[in-house]
Amino acid sequence: MKTYGELIELMINEKAHFEDALSIILTSFSHKRPYSSGPTKATAHLTITNGTETQDLLLSVHGIEGKSEYQDGLTPSKRFDSLLWSEYKIQMEDFNYDKSIKIIVTKRGE
Repeated sequence: MKTYGELIELMINEKAHFEDALSIILTSFSHKRPYSSGPTKATAHLTITNGTETQDLLLSVHGIEGKSEYQDGLTPSKRFDSLLWSEYKIQMEDFNYDKSIKIIVTKRGE
């Protein structure tokens, strides 16, 4: 059982269950082919369920082709996506392509 506000590592095809009916599963990854020195984007595909409501969502990590995370000048908020779904905010904190992502899930009003 996961707790809101904690850093959670989701492995591919692993489901995270929360105190209420919320669950999140990391289903797959994809990426776009960058132009030389252009923006990069890799995406984690999630399925989120709360009771009877289910939706597929995307969280991406951004960068610049040929530049390291320390050279590209992106702030964490520009590098990692966050999204709002129902009463929840999901913030990506780390991305390990084809393996896992780290997220923090918060519930509005808590």
